[in-house]
Amino acid sequence: MIQTIMKQKLSINQRLSIADRWDIAAKVWHTDKEIEIIKTLMEHLQISQQSVISDVACGTGFHSINLSNLGHNVIASDIDENNLKIFSKRLYEDDIKNITVFKMDWLKMQSTLFTKVDALMCLGSSITYFESWKEGKHIDSKNRIVGLKNVLHNFKNAVKVNGKVIIGFSRHYPENKNLEIVNFEPIVIEGELLEMKWFLELDWKNFQKKWTCDVRSEHNNYTFDLESHLYTLDEFKSICLTVFDNVEVLDINANYYDLFVVCS
Repeated sequence: MIQTIMKQKLSINQRLSIADRWDIAAKVWHTDKEIEIIKTLMEHLQISQQSVISDVACGTGFHSINLSNLGHNVIASDIDENNLKIFSKRLYEDDIKNITVFKMDWLKMQSTLFTKVDALMCLGSSITYFESWKEGKHIDSKNRIVGLKNVLHNFKNAVKVNGKVIIGFSRHYPENKNLEIVNFEPIVIEGELLEMKWFLELDWKNFQKKWTCDVRSEHNNYTFDLESHLYTLDEFKSICLTVFDNVEVLDINANYYDLFVVCS
């Protein structure tokens, strides 16, 4: 289906890991306005500066650095070592001191997260990839509810008594469609004009999603695709309510790709 919509493909740059391609693409979708969205979210939730925040699925660090710039102390984690290498290099080069980075598997996080935090953030719909962060991996939807509940229990146990778990949930999962296309404004990154589209193939029968991040310049193709579980927002909220007492959905900015599901 997607092949008929995309331009003729350049060969994907196989020298680059998915983490490298992810980092290039993330520079397109993470805009300067994002720090204001995160700041508004923190103020609304009354999470004060210098709070300790766990950024799980931190990727190559964009959200963590925003939180750091807002004065928070950040414990950042990801399951992908290549993501963490890129992130750690960025921290060293920018001399950022209030972020700690380490590898963590959400299903085993109690053995690795060494302190309870004031808030835990899992943004960018990353929670739906709890068993599938690998390019080309096919998932089975039979584990999507039990697995999600296990992750949510671990998230709950990671925060303090009055702490909050903040989960990004994409606004691009329309229940009446099987394909959603998201266009981004072209942007020049390190002298290269990049164009990007997201193709979200939504299989509501099997509750599976394939996300193709098509990002390219005139001479390079950094495209990657990942599979994840698929939930409606109402279903996701209902699953959260089996673990948490309170669940609230916040829409901070209608132009931002995430809603925020806040659990406490």
